[in-house]
Amino acid sequence: MFPKSRFVLLGFLWLAVLWGLWASFATDLFRSPPEATGTAPRRAALPVSEGSAGTSCRIVALGDSLTAGYELDPSKAYPAALEKRLRENGYPCTVVNGGISGDTSKALLDRLDFTLGNERYDLALLVVGGNDGLQTLPVEDLRKNIGIILDRLESKKIPVVFAGMQIPNNAGSYAQAFKAIYPEIAAERGPPYYPFFLEGVAMDPKYNLSDGIHPNPEGYSIIAGNLYEFLKKEKLLEKLPKNSQ
Repeated sequence: MFPKSRFVLLGFLWLAVLWGLWASFATDLFRSPPEATGTAPRRAALPVSEGSAGTSCRIVALGDSLTAGYELDPSKAYPAALEKRLRENGYPCTVVNGGISGDTSKALLDRLDFTLGNERYDLALLVVGGNDGLQTLPVEDLRKNIGIILDRLESKKIPVVFAGMQIPNNAGSYAQAFKAIYPEIAAERGPPYYPFFLEGVAMDPKYNLSDGIHPNPEGYSIIAGNLYEFLKKEKLLEKLPKNSQ
């Protein structure tokens, strides 16, 4: 026969084991969704930039590494540079960086609802497809994915600016078909269309990292300026709140 004290000790040990199992289960249950290496939908890191508290305008930039700011601090990528330009001109907007490096159009589509969450956005900037092109994925799949992304944004009543992409001509006929997809989608769907996201920056060593593909801070400053002027030309700024002078 075991002494009574030993039964009490064993009881406490079993309680400790059961508590450890529950703690492990609860941690897995309430853990944030995994990032790019996981299988669940990913939510892009959406840093709220300095001074964004209490703003009356929210813009979301959706895309891949060209939006995320590959190898740069997010404060140096184009969403932050565009936000700075808007604020300098009296528009109290926060531009949320919803880019994830490596995303194809399908990857962005798969995480779109999770990335947007329940936030209210006054405008979306859609820049996607570069990785589809570099991987020579079927252009019709690109067309289909972008179409569904536009449908989702429309269903959430988020106006969209749609930017075109290009890939080097050494991809032959594929490069031409890829480039043609963007104006075709814009003509079919009708969103304001910015023909080439990297206008004035692509292939210029002064404005790109050493890989020759991703913009550096100076390149993103040019991109932000170009986009601001496009929003102004398309009268999209008139739809955003502006501080009284």
